Amino acid sequence: INYTGLGENINNFRGVITVSGPQGTIYENTDYDNPDITPGSSRESVIAIPLPLDPQTEYQTVLKGNYTVRYTVRDITIPDDSTAVEVYSYQFDEPEIETTISSGPYSGILRSNDDTDYGSNITTLTREHRIQYPDELAVPPADVVSSNAYVEVTPIYTNEWTIIITSEVEYTHPDDLLIKWSGTETFTHCVYEGCIDGMYDAVETLRDNFQTAILNDRVQAEEYERRLVLVNTSWHLLNIAYQDGDVAEADEQAAVIAEQIAYTGSGTCGGPTSSLVIACPAFSGGGAPATYTFTNGITEVAGVVRLGGTLIQNTAITMAGYSYALNASDGGQTASHEVSAASGIINKASDGTVEGRVYAEPDKVTIERAHLGTPANTRGYEITADGLVEKANYTAGYVDRSLVSKSYVLSVGGGLAAVSTDATLSGDGTPGDVLSVVTPFPGFTSLLVDYGYTEPTHAFSEITGTPTTLAGYGITDAAATFLDLTDTPGTYAGQAGLYPRVNSGETTLEFVTGDWVPAAAGGTFSGQVMIEASGNPLLILRQTGVGGSPGTPQAGLNQIYFQDSDGDVQGIVGIDASGNIILQTNVSGQAIALGSDVSVTGNLSVTGNIAVSGTVDGVDIAAFKTAYDSHTHVFADITSKPTILSGYGITDAMLNTANSWGTEFSVKASATASDLVVIEDVADSNNKKYLAIGDLPTSAATFVALTDSPSSFSGQAGYVLKANTVENALEFDDISGDFISTTAATLTALSEKVLPVDDDVILIEDSEDSGNQKKLAFSNLPGSASSFSKAVSFTSCTYNATTNINIGTTSDISFLLHYTANRDVGTVQSQSGPITVQYDSTTGKVTYWSIQVGDDLDFEIEADESGGNIRLNIIVGNVSANSLNFDYKIYSKFIS
Repeated sequence: INYTGLGENINNFRGVITVSGPQGTIYENTDYDNPDITPGSSRESVIAIPLPLDPQTEYQTVLKGNYTVRYTVRDITIPDDSTAVEVYSYQFDEPEIETTISSGPYSGILRSNDDTDYGSNITTLTREHRIQYPDELAVPPADVVSSNAYVEVTPIYTNEWTIIITSEVEYTHPDDLLIKWSGTETFTHCVYEGCIDGMYDAVETLRDNFQTAILNDRVQAEEYERRLVLVNTSWHLLNIAYQDGDVAEADEQAAVIAEQIAYTGSGTCGGPTSSLVIACPAFSGGGAPATYTFTNGITEVAGVVRLGGTLIQNTAITMAGYSYALNASDGGQTASHEVSAASGIINKASDGTVEGRVYAEPDKVTIERAHLGTPANTRGYEITADGLVEKANYTAGYVDRSLVSKSYVLSVGGGLAAVSTDATLSGDGTPGDVLSVVTPFPGFTSLLVDYGYTEPTHAFSEITGTPTTLAGYGITDAAATFLDLTDTPGTYAGQAGLYPRVNSGETTLEFVTGDWVPAAAGGTFSGQVMIEASGNPLLILRQTGVGGSPGTPQAGLNQIYFQDSDGDVQGIVGIDASGNIILQTNVSGQAIALGSDVSVTGNLSVTGNIAVSGTVDGVDIAAFKTAYDSHTHVFADITSKPTILSGYGITDAMLNTANSWGTEFSVKASATASDLVVIEDVADSNNKKYLAIGDLPTSAATFVALTDSPSSFSGQAGYVLKANTVENALEFDDISGDFISTTAATLTALSEKVLPVDDDVILIEDSEDSGNQKKLAFSNLPGSASSFSKAVSFTSCTYNATTNINIGTTSDISFLLHYTANRDVGTVQSQSGPITVQYDSTTGKVTYWSIQVGDDLDFEIEADESGGNIRLNIIVGNVSANSLNFDYKIYSKFIS
């Protein structure tokens, strides 16, 4: 609000705020003595107003909807209010901080990426991405802190790391709603060490535990089995990534294996120590490579040793008579930094012509700019016990000195001479005669003459930013007040209540008493008042505050009262609230006297008695009244007779209409046995009779008091009602086992079937049949293939004999199979298990896993893609056997 522009005093105003939301008023202040905003002190106010929370999110987020902010400002000196209203649509979804964290021994790097979807309409986003080293380190390094979404840390150490992401986001929505959100989320991540060749023992331990659990603990065996499946898959993927040099993928798969084998106690996360992770060497085709430890500023990643890293001790490099140089080149620019015993520290410019040197000697430190192309331009300064001095006298041939030697200054005869000046300057520059520019400048005539410059002219309307006050233009001779005028009184002193009027000489204004005019808010004329005008109407009496459409009542009185000297009203002339003209005498016994004939056009309405002597239109009114008063009619001759009691004015009869008793009778709060009620006696043709309340038949007051209900709730918690088998009463029944509960986590308590078959059924709600519940056979799931079996036999088994079985095409993305294998290895052995195959159409990769149960029959199950077909490969090992019978069955496959 521009209080100054409105001519208001900002210190007179107070502001209060009302905030309402989808559920009504949230905050309301109507106390102007304790306002929300006092503009004279501050235009801003910070008020903490709790917003309603959404029950749909278990009261974790603010309720969405429209929020209205009403700001009312009051001038407390009047008072007078003004109100501004803004409506904001709050549809904000609070971000959930998420991150992807990975690490491993193949890269020797910990990677953390802020994956949070912060939404749209972002004005500013401030992020702190903090990574904390394991506490188990003897001296943990300082936290790694960054504002970037992606952060890498190397070298890394085993055990648990902590990643903390704190974000502050400011949103500005299209309706100017400003939302400030902040959030912090803490994540932990385990860093493991150990390359693929160091995991064999732990995996074997996991296999041994599985074999033992099969005999002793089936539940435990299933857990080992699940872990072995994950290890088997990740082991295969790790080998591929390792051989391909994909260290990030190798890290990920190594972490999966490490987490699973930690089940056997071989993991390092949570242990008492933390050690440096040595990056695994690059794949070299086999063999066990030697291991080395790199530290103190030297790191090794994927077999490459680099200078750079964290120093963990005081470090000295002995150069003897050699130099230590750092050279850099980028975009055609070069620079070098060299340290040697002979030259100290040297920094060379990119063109190689200039060097900067710093070197120390027992009695001084020298700072030197060496110009290799022009040695005469070499300059140096020495810091000695006497301070900063020139290395040599550079007076000769060098005028533009920034630092002049004392010996040179002293060599100038008489010290520094005064400055020589011409006509454009005055003074000689000495302390007593300051050097300054002569004004006007000698030889200057004008801009037009000297430079051909013509000053522009503008119309006043073309000038922007014009002031709005006299003071803005610098005008000081304008009259600011009434008294400043030349033809007005010179003071207000002693003139209270007087009025300005033109003086008798008609030359100026003067203050006079106001007997000639009533006060603005009402008053009294003294003396005779004559109203004279040539136009019509001569006098208009207008009442303010009422009005409406012409020709309709205006809901106000506009009347002239005639009073005597005591103020008693003698009569009234005017218009009442209904628009009637009033002629009224207030003097007892008197009437309105009209001194001439009265002509009435339209209806005449009279309140009171009309006394008439004589006739009206020739009718003797007195005789007419006598005849009228003696006139009678029989009831049957009366027309438009009422049909209800109230039409006749009867008030002591009982109505028989609906809901009438509630309005005809008063309420008795509590009935007694002797109170009477009206009934219709069905045994006596429904004749109306009265009956005492105490004689009414009694009824049960509770459910268990009914004759056909259970007699007690005890022991029936959670039970429901149903009709008994005799079908003559209700009884409680426990139906909890007859229905599927909607309570969370009830299905997890049921026994699990690991591998479904075609005849298994699941429960669905049929969306095409009003959501009715039905059963669905597993074989009829959408995208499922009809299950089928196929046997493959090897009659002549040689080493690495293989067969390729097409199980689908690249339009399929997932397969679930089950196999049974029999092989004669002296005796016929059998094993069976599930197989899953997945195809990724984006990367073209085929992944697979299987579980081998029973004795090892020396064969492997793999899968690949060839010519658009997904193939299952059975590879036979080198074992003495006559044949291998492999029978498989596809339970389901899903298309993309």
